[in-house]
Amino acid sequence: MFSRSSATLISSKQGSYRGYLASLLKSECGFAEVIERTSFDQALTALEDRSDIAMAIFDLPSPMTRHCSRLRGLRTRFPLVRVAIAASSDDRADILEALQAGVHAYLPKSLGTVEMRQALRAVSQGEIFVPAVMSVLPDRSDAGSKPGDEQTELISRQKDVLALIQSGMRNKEIAQTLNFSESTIKVYARAIYRKIGVRKREDLIASLNAVKH
Repeated sequence: MFSRSSATLISSKQGSYRGYLASLLKSECGFAEVIERTSFDQALTALEDRSDIAMAIFDLPSPMTRHCSRLRGLRTRFPLVRVAIAASSDDRADILEALQAGVHAYLPKSLGTVEMRQALRAVSQGEIFVPAVMSVLPDRSDAGSKPGDEQTELISRQKDVLALIQSGMRNKEIAQTLNFSESTIKVYARAIYRKIGVRKREDLIASLNAVKH
């Protein structure tokens, strides 16, 4: 997706982690230059100064709710830059918050090197990457289940689908992420449309964007 002359940006306080990502970005994605910064503000300055940055990775601590406003602002100011979050947390809530803020990838630091290579390649090629943990529902024992748990589970999945739609993923990509059939995702999507009072995906996204502003 990117030309060989494109640069990428890494923001992390951990020098060793920046070096690890820089090595993968050069070897797997073919970036000519990797710019390293130690803070979000320094990274913003780099984005303002350089028009050739095609991808930016931000190492952020949880909870993601602390960063959503700045991430949305970042996506608005630099709409052509692919944005990824690297984080120690693989909590579902953090992943969904980041996706709803408009990022293109959520990269848990627990990913192995092979998985990280695949993820970085996917993002550099214009895809959205979501970790496999999103395909697993929160554990609940049979003994602790209560009437209505199935409905709660359904609502949980609808929230997942809604967040992924909002992030820009198509039904096929959502199905692969959540380990469902595409037809099942369409059922969830239609239920969401009915709840929000829209008829199609474009209207849903427009409605969600209106709420943000």
